[in-house]
Amino acid sequence: MSHRIRRLIRYGLLRIPAPARKRVEIGLLRSYEAFLRVRPGARPQGHEGPGADGLPLPPAKLRVLVSGTPDPTFFLETGRRQATFVRGMLERNGGSLDPGSAVLDFGCGCGRLARWWAEGTRASLYGCDPNRELVAWCRASLPFMNAAVSEDRPPLPYPDATFDFVYALSIFTHLPPEPEGAWMAELARVIRPGGHLLFTTAGEAYRDRLSGPERREYERGRPVVQFNTAAGTNLCIAYHPPEYVRGRMIEGFELREAFLAPEHPAEADEARLLQDSYLVRRRP
Repeated sequence: MSHRIRRLIRYGLLRIPAPARKRVEIGLLRSYEAFLRVRPGARPQGHEGPGADGLPLPPAKLRVLVSGTPDPTFFLETGRRQATFVRGMLERNGGSLDPGSAVLDFGCGCGRLARWWAEGTRASLYGCDPNRELVAWCRASLPFMNAAVSEDRPPLPYPDATFDFVYALSIFTHLPPEPEGAWMAELARVIRPGGHLLFTTAGEAYRDRLSGPERREYERGRPVVQFNTAAGTNLCIAYHPPEYVRGRMIEGFELREAFLAPEHPAEADEARLLQDSYLVRRRP
């Protein structure tokens, strides 16, 4: 959804009484997603065929839910580039995916990144998502990943210290601070001591999307959330100042690398990722 459309909707929604706002927000989001699927140029449902990597391509409905557009090229190319970025950030900080290690795609969607882990790693790949339709598609189409349904709140369906590496791209960008804190604690539970977590936030590259009062909050080191009643959807956006991430969000973890997109424009463009990325390690 474009910034201009988001702003127009935002000011309109603020006029609606809070108890009814969530229903209206979700209704508008689903209508917008339906429009994306049927607008000129969208590939018809049921005619997707395999992707360029030879694996099944999710239907347009699921691609819109995950990446905000039905464009199959965008879905595949951003997934490929970001999987390469994730792997590179882990490896340059001493992380490795040895045979027998376990990886979790937290918020796996319909496997936009996971499909690119099918080759080149002998680690066991898991994925979880609260959307049952997305998980069902992964189970049917990506047999190399053990996909499971997770609830909107912890716990995850895994024992303590299960994973060597967890990645969460564009997940905390849609969560207010309270559920965000609960999920960070839950990820610490399922990561083995010495294991790594890579997550992204809407940070320094997104300042122009904030109103004056919101920007002042952000510059004070406080997270800003838009459309918080639609938490967990693409309509809700949470903006995280780097000082908040370093000082509050990663308690219990050791920071290994903070990749702020505006400081690395070439690498961020190559990864098609304007979000800030953080790699942290669970303390032994």
